[in-house]
Amino acid sequence: LIVVFLASLMWRPALIGVAMVAFVIAAGEFYTVLMQKGHRPLALFGFFGLVGASLGTVAWGVIAIPMAFALTSLLILLFFAVVPGRVKPLLSYSITIAVAAWAGLGTFAFPIIESESYRTLVLAVVAAVALMDIAAYFVGRTLGRNQLAPVVSPKKTWEGLVGGVVVALLIGALLHYFPPFELTSGLLLGAVVAVVAPLGDLAVSVMKRSLGVKDMGAILPGHGGLVDRIDALLFVIPAAWALYTWLDLL
Repeated sequence: LIVVFLASLMWRPALIGVAMVAFVIAAGEFYTVLMQKGHRPLALFGFFGLVGASLGTVAWGVIAIPMAFALTSLLILLFFAVVPGRVKPLLSYSITIAVAAWAGLGTFAFPIIESESYRTLVLAVVAAVALMDIAAYFVGRTLGRNQLAPVVSPKKTWEGLVGGVVVALLIGALLHYFPPFELTSGLLLGAVVAVVAPLGDLAVSVMKRSLGVKDMGAILPGHGGLVDRIDALLFVIPAAWALYTWLDLL
């Protein structure tokens, strides 16, 4: 996974393609688990909305995201009108849109990829999220005593969170060596990652707990599914886009 990502950084269209495929796979993993648990999402409509949001964002910017999902919502409602008698249509509609919109958070990456300094800006986000996660894991494993969210994710600890936050801020501080970052902008990115990444991780943990599963897939042997690897990143991407836009880095 890391090799594919780093290789795609060398060519903007490849990175766009890899990102788009990753978001579709993540949504597919979610839909698969939902179907295994007896739910009936309209996965094809969800994929349509997600791909539409991705292509639209590349072509016209983030304004395409709500437009794509509004169109998808309309198509689902028309489907229910044409094919009546479906059991729990409101639930099917809700989970279809919710999963597509969740994976669609990643589409905010495309304006970043379209920017002049996209390699640095993208790599900064991915590295900060990944290294924070690694630090939180090892600090929590060695020093962890106090559970962060015992009901949702018993293995996460406050000590691990603090260790992850420190590393995220350190990564942010180091970014000033890599234009277009300065010390302030790097630290701000580190702070955004430190706050948002744990929330994304816990949000997916809540969903996995409610579905009664440990992992959302098995595409990565020993590491679960793609969802389990990019859960925090998906939440960070739109926050990073907002920060980059505010700092005029795009």
